Amino acid sequence: MPTPLAPLAGPHSSLAAFSALCVALALGRGALERAVSPEQIAINDNRTRAGTLQNGVLTVRLEAREGEWHPDRDSDPGVVVQAFAEQGKKALIPGPLIRVKEGTEIHAFLRNALVKDTLTLHGLYQRGAAAVDTFQVKPNETREVRFVAGVPGTYYYWAAPNTDPVLGRRRGASAQLSGAIVIEPRDVPARNDRVIVMSLWSDSTITIGAPVPRRNRIVMNGKAWPHTERLSYAVGDTVRFRLINAGEAVHPMHLHGFYFRVDSRGDERVDTVFAPNASPRMAVTERLTPGRTFSLTWLPTRAGNWLFHCHDNLHILPNFPLRGGVRPAVPSNHVANHAEEMMGGPVMGFHVKGRDMDPAEPTGARRKLRLVAHVDTGHSESEPAYGYTLHEGSAATPTAKPFLPGPTVVLKRGQPVSITVVNKLPEATAVHWHGIELDSYFDGVAGFSGKSGRISPAIAPRDSFEARFTPPRSGTFIYHTHLDEVRQ
Repeated sequence: MPTPLAPLAGPHSSLAAFSALCVALALGRGALERAVSPEQIAINDNRTRAGTLQNGVLTVRLEAREGEWHPDRDSDPGVVVQAFAEQGKKALIPGPLIRVKEGTEIHAFLRNALVKDTLTLHGLYQRGAAAVDTFQVKPNETREVRFVAGVPGTYYYWAAPNTDPVLGRRRGASAQLSGAIVIEPRDVPARNDRVIVMSLWSDSTITIGAPVPRRNRIVMNGKAWPHTERLSYAVGDTVRFRLINAGEAVHPMHLHGFYFRVDSRGDERVDTVFAPNASPRMAVTERLTPGRTFSLTWLPTRAGNWLFHCHDNLHILPNFPLRGGVRPAVPSNHVANHAEEMMGGPVMGFHVKGRDMDPAEPTGARRKLRLVAHVDTGHSESEPAYGYTLHEGSAATPTAKPFLPGPTVVLKRGQPVSITVVNKLPEATAVHWHGIELDSYFDGVAGFSGKSGRISPAIAPRDSFEARFTPPRSGTFIYHTHLDEVRQ
């Protein structure tokens, strides 16, 4: 159990305050403005451990302060938010990573350098202990806490002003006050993994069923796509991720082209870690609700470019500029890089290099199908009605109008298939075969899927694209547009 101690910091004397005022006046107006401008918050990729470890004790000195955050390019406009830092170092989003072995004693200090807000701090306590403690830190106050790193797993710490103490309801400036805690098993060698903290910032309340605020960012380790970290792997690598949802939105996280093994599921207080190679779940999409965590292992067996992203279409729309205005205009007949130009938010890109481990695609006869994208009746330019029909040979699958839902494509495991997508829409489109393990070129993300020199195009109006694959397993999957998803 943590043991909060008495505040360590006190008020300045009136003489010190007067001296500081004299210094400020002597600087002149221009210098004073520069002095009070907020620091630029750095992005934390969660690869550097915070604190100092000595004799089995990790000492970490945290500070909550204000700064300017740039969730897009560093040269793009930013917003002023609150963030954690190690004292004497840059403020970070997400906050400094606390990563220790099971049984390590953690000696933590938290200084509240915010001018107005008293903070309630969560997460700095022993996992597996009976009590779950929080403590408050007033402005210009430092609190101290000691606890033992308990049950191994993926956890986090966070803070919020007294007026907004719920993780999933933090607004605006306080919404980035979160950091990861990773406790590794005592006698097991450390695994090479990546820690991803997801969070959300908006300048107004988000209400279920209402339009999403125009000024918002959903980020992964402090950045929104297409500015999130791009990761490279080799065929055959063992890839591990720990994901933490420290925001207020639900994120069904989808990996293109592969299954991953779910290794654990938990939250701030507890984590259920499944025995190695005994996970009850293999998935291509795993739902991550606010305050929850999960970890995964993935073995890339095919080279190419692959996406990992939230599968809520509203969450991956292009970002509005942070200083107002409208999203950059994209032509309705867009045929360039869909992923770069028409997606935003919680998205990451992976590049896998090397020679494929999967069996080569058969070169013999394939079953041939055509999937035709049509314009249905009863629509407008801003709210189009689109759908599919399915054809094999001269026969079409009976489909009553409207063309929704699309026809079921029944395939056989191990039988090669060719599906030619025919575009009869007035705009470009693309089809993603969600959950199907196939060559990257056929994955359906226009301008991104594939390999260097052979990148999948968008399907222009009156054009077509042939997707070829051999289903490696039985199951139920979906196919859907992967271009201007909300509209289409």
